[in-house]
Amino acid sequence: MNAVEALLDFVASPPWLFSLALILFLAGRGSRWLWSRGGGALLLVLAAALLALGLADETFRHNLLRPERLPVTVLLLSSGVLMWLEMSRTSRGAVDEPLPDRGFSSADAGAATIVGLGLVACAWLFPAASGPVADPASTPDLVRVPWFLLALQELSHYFDPWVPYFALPLLFLGLLLALPWLGHEKTAQPGGRSLFLFGWLLLWLLPLAAAAFLRGPHWIAFGPFEAWDATRPPPAPPLAFSEVFWSGWLGGILPERWWLRELPGMLLLAGYFLLLPLALQRVGVTRRALESYSESLGAWRFRAALIAVLALLLVPLKMYGRWLLDIGHWIHIPELPFAF
Repeated sequence: MNAVEALLDFVASPPWLFSLALILFLAGRGSRWLWSRGGGALLLVLAAALLALGLADETFRHNLLRPERLPVTVLLLSSGVLMWLEMSRTSRGAVDEPLPDRGFSSADAGAATIVGLGLVACAWLFPAASGPVADPASTPDLVRVPWFLLALQELSHYFDPWVPYFALPLLFLGLLLALPWLGHEKTAQPGGRSLFLFGWLLLWLLPLAAAAFLRGPHWIAFGPFEAWDATRPPPAPPLAFSEVFWSGWLGGILPERWWLRELPGMLLLAGYFLLLPLALQRVGVTRRALESYSESLGAWRFRAALIAVLALLLVPLKMYGRWLLDIGHWIHIPELPFAF
């Protein structure tokens, strides 16, 4: 049993957890068996086994059953059940018309209403544990925002606050509003919902769960069965890409002028949005995959959708840059100030 707990603690570290979730997402998005009754039964058994194993452990049980984290548990479980039901119906071919024309069934509306009311009740009954009154003379090791903003707090570990608290919600809202404009005949198929599921599962629910259950003192990542050690020192702050480029790779010193110092990062970001879309439309594998979307959406709608997808993919790319290269900012201009 200790070996299983140690393995789960290792897999729960942020790089491995996100990588495993990404692999499962890519493997399951096109699977029909996973959304069948047999696949649902297997998922239910695995979830029940993990829950039973966790509740037998004091640390896991303490973190899971704290009142301020109950809404997160409700949201995770209800989202998983509703997603499986919808994907199961879709994979069976129960949806024949495009999504914008189909609307919601009474079951969809009823389930969404029940879950929404349940979350509102949880938000009212279990407020965030804000702690004692702030003392200017001391800084607490860990301050948690309300549970419905925990995903943004987790993402702010990898970004400057303006990105998770302003840019990303604005991007998500823009994508949701643009879905009817960017819709086409493939929207009703399981693969056509990958973008929404990617954003909801990997960029919202996964950071939410990590922040609620796996972040301890100093916002250090702990495993679900690992006791929180308040004496563990926080990791060293990450580097800026300009430091890695000029001092590490070239072995020189940082230029004094900010525009020259940050030029490599700005060129890299510009190439990502300007040159990568052109390359994707010319490389054989991606060209064939994108041709149908380009023909269905038209040139301008397709370009807008592609730029939005690339902007969304910047989130996991920047996270992997932090994990693999220890780069915290690709562009860091304290003179303006601006950081990304």
